[in-house]
Amino acid sequence: MAIVYFGDRFVDEADIPGGITRDALLPIFGEQLDVSVSTVPLSPADLLRADEVFLCGTGMEIQPIREIERRTIGDGTGHGPCLRRAADWYRRIVAGEANTPTGWLVPVNPTFPASSVP
Repeated sequence: MAIVYFGDRFVDEADIPGGITRDALLPIFGEQLDVSVSTVPLSPADLLRADEVFLCGTGMEIQPIREIERRTIGDGTGHGPCLRRAADWYRRIVAGEANTPTGWLVPVNPTFPASSVP
């Protein structure tokens, strides 16, 4: 799932079905990072014009794209300032170190005895 940052807003690819990580990130961008989010179809040219491009998924979390078709994205490091903020916030939420929207994380009872699992 590609999400693109254009200086003042995130653009999410409208033609790709949503996922758990995507659904978690979009509110982070809008509410926590105070960056507008829009969902529209993206062309290859849009990706090449972006300041930051990254993929997200449950296993990979947030991964920057440094280059597309041998063209450097942003400064070429892949970790632009907005991506760094988003990845840090996401990591803190997943680790339980930051406030999350109600129902986003569900505590697991640590006293549940492993021996009771069949």
